[in-house]
Amino acid sequence: MQLAVSQKTDTGLKRRNNQDNMMYIDQNHFKLFVVADGMGGYSGGEIASEIAISSIKSTFENKGENLFKPLKYSITQANRNIYMEASKNPEKYKGMGTTVVALAIKNNKAYIAHVGDSRIYLHRNNSLMRLTRDHSKIQRMIDSGIIHQKDAQNHPEANIITRALGINTGVNIEVPNKHIDIQINDIFLLCSDGLCGKISDESIEAVFNHKNHVDDICEQLFQKALDAGGDDNITVQLIQVESLDSINKKTKKNSKEKKTIMNWIKKNMFAFIFIILAGLLVLNYTPMNFFQSAQDEMQSILNTPVKIPKINEVKKQADDMMDNI
Repeated sequence: MQLAVSQKTDTGLKRRNNQDNMMYIDQNHFKLFVVADGMGGYSGGEIASEIAISSIKSTFENKGENLFKPLKYSITQANRNIYMEASKNPEKYKGMGTTVVALAIKNNKAYIAHVGDSRIYLHRNNSLMRLTRDHSKIQRMIDSGIIHQKDAQNHPEANIITRALGINTGVNIEVPNKHIDIQINDIFLLCSDGLCGKISDESIEAVFNHKNHVDDICEQLFQKALDAGGDDNITVQLIQVESLDSINKKTKKNSKEKKTIMNWIKKNMFAFIFIILAGLLVLNYTPMNFFQSAQDEMQSILNTPVKIPKINEVKKQADDMMDNI
């Protein structure tokens, strides 16, 4: 699979330090992209997002046919590591945590996971789709019909999230149970709320539809976030699919045939059992008779006396054989 990747992170116009973090791994058999937006004091958020990135990078394993479990496991470990670090100095790191969004790609399929209000989008056929749903107080208000989506960006509680890594020993990680079949020219966008919390989805879509290359899209999205105030850290990751992997058709066919055979056996299991039992009944030979007969035969063998020759007899037979040579 050939990808064009463009990414950028910045403090914005009003923050002194950047608590956002990001990374991507480009291996032959899988790709992994992650964005984290830290929170908690002057340095706590920066440390939390760094731990999240390093933990996911070190614990993610390309195992199994799909990547749902590896994603969930690595993010779970990140949550544990952040919580343990914060526990060492609770006064300094009180409230330390981070959001996270992750995109894993394998065999032309995309798998996503997220915690918090950072987002993943997919741009396909001139249409922008949001793949994640914010874990935030404002999203709950939208879902309940209290406010409209267009009023969310300027709401005073827009930055309050309901889930984050590192706050508790456990965290509810949202991992959809269905993958995304990737198409050529798909563009994935991972971003912190420094972008999606300042400009609307419609404005983001307009940038995609007016720019062709991911580098141009990245720069334009950044500029729009700055023009909207730039009062938060901004992180943007763009992944454009230029070509797909060539999947071994024979392997795919054999896997499909094996699955079909197993399904057929499962569906007809009772029929097999019925036929075997019917045959035994016709022969007037029930399964109980079979096991009883086997048991009797074994007992007969065990009860048969075995004659062990005496040592003098063995010696005499050996002497006779030598005389005949």
